[in-house]
Amino acid sequence: MAVPALRKDLPIHLSADYYKAMEEDFDVLMNTRKIYKNTKSQEWISSMIDSFCQLTNKSRVRFLSEMPVNALYAFFHWLLAMRRERLRAASSIQTYWNIFCIICKSETGNMFVDRMVKEQMKGIKQRLTEEFELRREKKPKPIMRVEDEFELLKTLWEYDEVTFDHERHRVSMALFLQLAGITGNRPSALLQLRYKDIDLCLLPTSEGQRPGLLMEICFRRTKGYMKDKDANTFAIPNVPSETCLLLCPQTGFLALAFADEAFAAPGLKSPEDFFNVCVNPNARQQRIPWKQSMLNVPVFGISESCSKGVRISLSKPVTLSILSKRLLHLGNITGMELPTGAYTFRRGNAEALDCSSQISESQRNSILQHHQSSVFQKSYLSRYITSDTQAVYRGLAPQTDVIRVASGMSRTIVRRRPIALSDYDLGQLRRRPELQLLRRRIDKTKARIIKRFGSQKKAKGAPIHQVYCQSQRNYLNALRRMAKARLAELRQDFKTNQPVVDIERQLSGQLPDSKAVPGMPQYSFTERKVAVEALLIFAAADADRDVEGCDRAQRYKAIHALSRLAVLREGRTRRPCKPTQKDSPFAENDSAITELNTYTIPSHDPQFPIRCHPTQCIVCLGTVNLPMDLRTRSFYAIGDLKKHFDRKHRKFLSKDMPKTCPYPSCYAVLDDLTHFQNHAATVHGTKT
Repeated sequence: MAVPALRKDLPIHLSADYYKAMEEDFDVLMNTRKIYKNTKSQEWISSMIDSFCQLTNKSRVRFLSEMPVNALYAFFHWLLAMRRERLRAASSIQTYWNIFCIICKSETGNMFVDRMVKEQMKGIKQRLTEEFELRREKKPKPIMRVEDEFELLKTLWEYDEVTFDHERHRVSMALFLQLAGITGNRPSALLQLRYKDIDLCLLPTSEGQRPGLLMEICFRRTKGYMKDKDANTFAIPNVPSETCLLLCPQTGFLALAFADEAFAAPGLKSPEDFFNVCVNPNARQQRIPWKQSMLNVPVFGISESCSKGVRISLSKPVTLSILSKRLLHLGNITGMELPTGAYTFRRGNAEALDCSSQISESQRNSILQHHQSSVFQKSYLSRYITSDTQAVYRGLAPQTDVIRVASGMSRTIVRRRPIALSDYDLGQLRRRPELQLLRRRIDKTKARIIKRFGSQKKAKGAPIHQVYCQSQRNYLNALRRMAKARLAELRQDFKTNQPVVDIERQLSGQLPDSKAVPGMPQYSFTERKVAVEALLIFAAADADRDVEGCDRAQRYKAIHALSRLAVLREGRTRRPCKPTQKDSPFAENDSAITELNTYTIPSHDPQFPIRCHPTQCIVCLGTVNLPMDLRTRSFYAIGDLKKHFDRKHRKFLSKDMPKTCPYPSCYAVLDDLTHFQNHAATVHGTKT
């Protein structure tokens, strides 16, 4: 077979000289190194190796290539001593050792660690665990079942302590909890969902009945090395016997879609229009397409700052760290003893799949994207035995319901359990000597900055200002660690002593302690109250119900309320407003306050006087998706108003400059930021 002749007109990057040079310059260590998505741990361990080698006058290359056992013991002892305040579990030593081996392989080219060194490191890890008194037992792996999820959703909607900067996050959080339990997917895969990954279609049903709604979700961005795992698609039909919409994912997702105006069909503007669509007699389905501009918009968008406070990003999803904090906070407010995390839903789904007679072992592995069953047994199977072994051994009827209640997270719900430190406890923490020392360092550095530069703002960029910022971070980090440890002590004390107190109160004939029972929630928006009423009403089965299993009017009411709620935001302020109402232009007309306490106030409402209070923000007054108490709030002083304006609005007004004045009932055309500030001072009487 003839060898094809080399083309002479090839570009330079395809020539023979180019590839010869590539072979000669090939760096084996760099180009054969594995690619990791997250390298923060490797970078940190690498910096600690540098610090240790400088401390002991060692050569980094020699230390990593030879790996003497005595030096390894000294390094890991020094590393654990540096992390003593934060280190809790013995498994951290194994994690540090694994990362250390990865660094050695990438920098020295030695692909295998000597077997003798591995065996010696086992003994070293055992001695370090005993010396630093690290926890050997593994963390509990709680399971979030559907009844536990129901309690979380009730807390999410009913309790005022669950706050968000934008109400869309409340709706999307409920949708996340529902999809996490139904699909069992990893939290990162759920957060990466975009509109193009979700298909809605209507399927024909029996003659004379409305078509059934089917939601298909394709998870494309899943965990994997070098490439994502194979995408899997979940079909979630509407439940025909749905008695409560709180667990219905279609309701929440349709509300988000209507709020985003995501449907390609211009006529789909309400849930009534959506459910009036029928399947063509010549077709087997009716697809509901999205707008092209909405295909790459994330369903769980993150908040981003703008001129009017915050808005939902059209390109960035919520991060896993933010989600984890929200879930933990939600679980604490619910009163659950065990921490609520994203993987609790995945373990709950895995348990349901394993117990189901309709799901085979291979299907379970495919749904969970496990290559073998040992992954489920090792990492997902609960250590709390969820079977009635007594009944099996004695030949009795199993008490399945009792065991299910005993092994669920809802069993641990106690609303009185401490969830945050009081002001007194925080004050006691700030008086500790170690925090007082850090506070004095901050004050001394600040005094030097003021003496040299006149103000902190002028010192930005100078080395002493960086020292000042680092001192503040050290103080806040130390305060957070102490507060976390103190809260853990209070929760453990409550777990130990409160049952004794409750028993003694009952034996003495006293009534149970009800001081922590929450009162009626004070909703910021009417839409949230309507949504709670629509989601938490249990419908009885009767002949007038539609094929989805819930009264259509109730479903329409829920979708309407959620879609309107998803465009509102709660808003926050760094400093409380004045407690009196004498400075508010609305104080003289209580009926006007009641009438205006809704988000649907038009921007030209005549109830807003043309001159506002000097300490009111005209941008907030014109933000219709804020609660009325935050729109009309008055700051303590003009300086506080200017700080608020600088933090929340000024840096965004240059690029998002409104063409007209944002103040209600004012239509002045503004040219630039200076014109805006002059207009606010002269016309509306407020200085920004």
